[in-house]
Amino acid sequence: PMLVGDKEYDLTAEARRRVLWPKVALVGSLRFYDEMLRLYEDFGKEGIDALVPWDFLRDLKDPRDNDRQAIIENFNVNGHLLRISSSDLVYVVNPGGYIGVNTSIDIGYALGSRKSVYSMDRITDIGVYVLINDVKTPEEIIEIGKELQRTKYKDLRQQFMNGIQYNS
Repeated sequence: PMLVGDKEYDLTAEARRRVLWPKVALVGSLRFYDEMLRLYEDFGKEGIDALVPWDFLRDLKDPRDNDRQAIIENFNVNGHLLRISSSDLVYVVNPGGYIGVNTSIDIGYALGSRKSVYSMDRITDIGVYVLINDVKTPEEIIEIGKELQRTKYKDLRQQFMNGIQYNS
């Protein structure tokens, strides 16, 4: 289990439970990390897997992690990019419109991976704003996820169940 704020997460159990759920990669400045965790919870209640940039390898209390900083950062960045490429869409968590350089990179990576990109608020950087699909509320993202449940993920669940029956 991993402690984030005051909540404990068993990421392995959660990943198994959410495997056949629509995937929404959350990107944004880590100043909005609490909002990302709230969306993780809210989307999860609706059967939508919010892929959060979990900083699961760093233990701020372990002085050895200072020596491993570059390795940890590389692993976390690569893991985050994998979450983006395995998602159905990307949601930029940007209350007030702010995005930083890393979020701009995430958006570019998502677009290069042919993902639809939506933002919570209008992005203040016009050069990046023109690249995204639209501004959407979390409720609108949930509706997109529910549509994916009715279409793409219904077929995936059926294929999965057929595979289980075939192998039994």
